[in-house]
Amino acid sequence: MKLKIENFGKIKSANLELEGLTVITGQNDTGKSTVGKILFWVINCLNNYEKSFNDFLISYCKAWMSRTLKYLARKEYKLPEDLNKFIGISDSIPNKLFNETENLTSDVIKFTMQTLNFIKQKNLEEDKVLKEELVFLKKLLNSSEKMKIELILWFDKSKIFKDILNNSVHSDIKANISFETADNKVIEIEISKDTSGIDINFDKDKIKILWSNVDFIETPLMIDKKDYSSSEDKKWIKKFNDVRKKIKDKDSFFISNEIHDIIDGDISISDDDDLYYQKNKTSKKLHIMNAAAGAKSFVVLDLLNKFGNFKSDSITVFDEPENHLHPEWQIKYAELIIDYVQKGANIILASHSPYMIQALIHYAKNRNLAQEKFRLLLSKKEEENWVRLNDVTKTPQKIFELLDKPFYDVLKG
Repeated sequence: MKLKIENFGKIKSANLELEGLTVITGQNDTGKSTVGKILFWVINCLNNYEKSFNDFLISYCKAWMSRTLKYLARKEYKLPEDLNKFIGISDSIPNKLFNETENLTSDVIKFTMQTLNFIKQKNLEEDKVLKEELVFLKKLLNSSEKMKIELILWFDKSKIFKDILNNSVHSDIKANISFETADNKVIEIEISKDTSGIDINFDKDKIKILWSNVDFIETPLMIDKKDYSSSEDKKWIKKFNDVRKKIKDKDSFFISNEIHDIIDGDISISDDDDLYYQKNKTSKKLHIMNAAAGAKSFVVLDLLNKFGNFKSDSITVFDEPENHLHPEWQIKYAELIIDYVQKGANIILASHSPYMIQALIHYAKNRNLAQEKFRLLLSKKEEENWVRLNDVTKTPQKIFELLDKPFYDVLKG
């Protein structure tokens, strides 16, 4: 599978093979993290768009009914009894009444259709207050698969990218993202110049061959959290529970021997799903929050392995994992990454550490990792506010010339 990017954020062009390990490096502010965020954004959207769209539709219908029925009541229209009960229960969405129903989705749609029929019977479809929302609501209720995906892509983009969908300097150029197999495009996404619109072309049958799961690991500190407030946090806690189900004795240590030897301790999961670090069986358990950040980096790897993230139908993005690792541990980390890739993992790793990158190159060669499973990309500024990601797998010296230059500049000074 290939990912092609054009005119997105700072990236003028990038062409990536996604199976195996892709290492992206370069200076700061050259779009290294953007590639991983694109993967996380698009794949999660495609895997969950039906549920996400349904959630959005129900939320919108409830809010629309609340506003519309109150407006009709103020205009002194006599509402049917089924609809009148929604008037005056609160100033917001009538959640209470809907949540008491057995089937939230079908009841919300049923009452929405009743309200639309009432508006039509009263010849209010051209009412200047109602008209604009009526047009949008009818589009939602009759959405094609294409529109559903476009809508969820558009809403999800703001959570991940904020205002960087288009280049801040070259904002007059459309952005384009596509996922392609050897013989066909799976999906092509075009983002308008002002980022207000998204248009897609896709092969519905081929979408199923994309990854079943993608995780974006920005920091190992994510496992400190007790307040699982975001959807990504909830996904982690679900995976914790899945792991616990496989452990007969909940007090037993579940960390792998390899990780145990590196961090010189064990990790266990408590009944309330917190993680604890313990030096040995006679020492006091410490909440994971109090463990070294570097140790947490290895715990995250072990959890991902147990969660099934390193299977061939999943892809994982690591954003500068070296930030919390001493050079010695960077090398150990790189060795584990290569081992996971050899066993079938698909990984995107952004780094600007010469230790990490050299270790990845060394272990890929030493472990005879297939050439098609290992790539080095160098993100480099080539023109005003644009970067290109160039494949330098065969010329890795270009990476070290860039990364070592500041050190030699200091020596010269």
